[in-house]
Amino acid sequence: LYTEEVNTWLTKQLENSSSSSSSSSSSSGKLYDLIMAVDVFSYIGDLEQTIAKIYPLLKPNGHLVFTAETTRSSSGRSSRSGDNNINEISLKSITTKGYTLLPSGRFCYSKEYLDTILETSFNDGSNSSSSSSSSSSSRYKVEVSREFSPRIEEGEPTPGLLYIIEKL
Repeated sequence: LYTEEVNTWLTKQLENSSSSSSSSSSSSGKLYDLIMAVDVFSYIGDLEQTIAKIYPLLKPNGHLVFTAETTRSSSGRSSRSGDNNINEISLKSITTKGYTLLPSGRFCYSKEYLDTILETSFNDGSNSSSSSSSSSSSRYKVEVSREFSPRIEEGEPTPGLLYIIEKL
């Protein structure tokens, strides 16, 4: 368990990893079998840098497990009692950027945004077919992508997504 600002920690890990690959010893740079970010991304906002820094730190067949908050279920039905507090600007923001800041102080994301970030970050920006394991050029496999409530808030489940990603 590490407690530090996530992008700062990831940058340090990448620096350690690259310095160890240039020397004969690999003990200073770590690669990980598992990186978990459960109820973490909701406090970051733009995830592009964060996800891009995770891929090189995973061992082959390593896994990234994360949850992300959403405003609505995939059916489009409101899943949050406070949805009426989200103003038009916030809703427009999630459709243009893929994420928005909620009145709770946490960020929520669209599934499309998360899928796009994974595609560009885990495939070096190449456009292989949408993160499917059948694509021969894909460098990752989505093992799980499903609705998941990361917490109970005001007695109601908070809508979200759970991802389990394998590095190929």
